[in-house]
Amino acid sequence: MRIFVCEFITGGGVLGEPLPDALALEGDMMLNALVSDLLDLTAIDIVTARDPRLDVVPYPIQVETPDQAGDCWQLWQTLARDADAVWPIAPETGGALEDLSEMAQRCHRTLLGSSPEAIRLTTSKSATSAQLLNCGIPAVETHQVSTDLPLSETGWIIKPDDGVGCEDTYLFRTYEALKTWLDNNKAKQFHVAQRFIPGISASISMLCRDGEAKVLACNQQRVEINASKCCLRGMIVNGLRDKRALFEELADDVAKAIPGLWGYVGIDFILTPSGPIVLEVNPRLTTSYIGLRKSIRRNPAELVLSLLEGNKSISSALLSDEPVVINLEQTYVQ
Repeated sequence: MRIFVCEFITGGGVLGEPLPDALALEGDMMLNALVSDLLDLTAIDIVTARDPRLDVVPYPIQVETPDQAGDCWQLWQTLARDADAVWPIAPETGGALEDLSEMAQRCHRTLLGSSPEAIRLTTSKSATSAQLLNCGIPAVETHQVSTDLPLSETGWIIKPDDGVGCEDTYLFRTYEALKTWLDNNKAKQFHVAQRFIPGISASISMLCRDGEAKVLACNQQRVEINASKCCLRGMIVNGLRDKRALFEELADDVAKAIPGLWGYVGIDFILTPSGPIVLEVNPRLTTSYIGLRKSIRRNPAELVLSLLEGNKSISSALLSDEPVVINLEQTYVQ
């Protein structure tokens, strides 16, 4: 099988713009982890694209470089047509992940990811929240900042409705601080407001197919607040493995609520004394993937590809769930 692995940020998706350091670092880490996993499988041929401003990919695979003055999408479409399958790694922001997934389908290639419909829903934090709450799943209520803000005694989280990670995400403890930000931010119409929920920042790494889910890792995130700005500094993959039974129930519920989820999927949530409250659903590789293989002692790319065997259960026994620390504080050098 020939697989086109398309990492949006490092593969040319931001040509003509400054490279966003944090997203480029995480994108490279996920790309390298996935390529390494795929190379360990038999009969897999890999091709990817690479922004010419970046170092070469340190693996023996085919790498194509988009022209600085050209259209990266034209190159990506060519690479997709020459492959059997497309594995997109992209932020939801601006519809990037949905567009890549639709491109794979237009080229009549196997999409190793969630359906464009599921991506469209989960791209919007407000739509995701509404869908989960409608299905009886605890999720944070999400409001457009142009409407009435939710009542909160703990403060407000402000973030882009289609944002990724902690990009452009802020915590305001007082209404006065929030009002100042709203009065001075022209992009506020693209942001949503959520009540700040004290608790443990956590996530699930899981496999999904046809409304079924299998939890691979129960992760603890390290989020820091610096001058109101939220920053993801790292995580411990399977750092919350003692909560697996609780998280498996959540994974099952989310998979049933959004049946188009397929392959590797992440759920971000706050773990409170009364249980998890979902913040967002990520229909793609997340940063936790970087430490997943070491933690579970299974090749997660192989587990995803096994989902193509429709008659095979996705309930695969894991060999381990050892905690693995991922540090995102290193400097990214272009």
